Amino acid sequence: MRRRTSPIWSRWELSPPAFTARDAELFHQDHLAVFRRHRMVKPTTPATELQCKDCGEHQPVIYATDREGGRHGFIVCERCGPAEVHPESLDQFVFDTEPLLEHLFVESRLAIKPIDTDLLWHIGRRTFEGQSRELLFLRCLNVKNETSIVEQFGRRKRSLVFMPLASSAARLDSMVPNLVIGIQDVVEFSDDRLRIDWETVEDRLIESSESKIPKPKPQPRRSSRTAKIELLVQELTLHLRSTADHAHASGELLPRPTQQELARQTGMSKSDVSRCMRDASANQLRLLWQTADDLDAVLRLPRKQLR
Repeated sequence: MRRRTSPIWSRWELSPPAFTARDAELFHQDHLAVFRRHRMVKPTTPATELQCKDCGEHQPVIYATDREGGRHGFIVCERCGPAEVHPESLDQFVFDTEPLLEHLFVESRLAIKPIDTDLLWHIGRRTFEGQSRELLFLRCLNVKNETSIVEQFGRRKRSLVFMPLASSAARLDSMVPNLVIGIQDVVEFSDDRLRIDWETVEDRLIESSESKIPKPKPQPRRSSRTAKIELLVQELTLHLRSTADHAHASGELLPRPTQQELARQTGMSKSDVSRCMRDASANQLRLLWQTADDLDAVLRLPRKQLR
């Protein structure tokens, strides 16, 4: 078994949880093969826009017909000019949450059903130290739904909550009485499947129950701007993890996400992102933004700083 952090988990946090064939190049290819082989991802509608390879800006795909009737796709970038689009680069996949949970948690007493559309799921139950606990899964936590989510978990204090990313789990863990675990921290990949490392989960439960420092009570919702800045910091940190791995392997940076792309990934408007970047309290956000476009700075980043 091998446990490795993979960028594939960050795509499960999106709404919809989709990624393109080009995005898939960032993943550990053996990981993606496992997802496809067990039908935990499925094809979805082709992308209608594509990232310019030179500047990183997303552009809409337009089509033209040649004299023989053939149809060709293009993007027209204001900075870099037109570029032809290969049809396969528009292929998209989407996570199929129910079979993915069924595969990951097969060693539990499963009763998988959505509680809140495709965001909050009841997985089933599992016994720890002689006590049965409810297992829940949450994805795509954001400023729009966090108040409702915190209220729901306040009524299910003994439930064990899983989220795709360790960073998302840590953020929610500070707001609710539950123990929240990032799947990327406890998943194991083998040649033919994925599984949850339940010994690690049990260790986390023991640490949580034996802690002499009580968890703080859920705090009132912070200002909207502050919460949005935190989401952007989280998104840029995820990008820096991927681009640092890529830079050490190839000597080149991945294109820095544009403000428009950050807006789409976090469920904000582009003006929201722009205002957050200019906010007097957003020093960390601006530093991450500048670092993501500086190869030398990325190569100097300590690996622990990005985990």
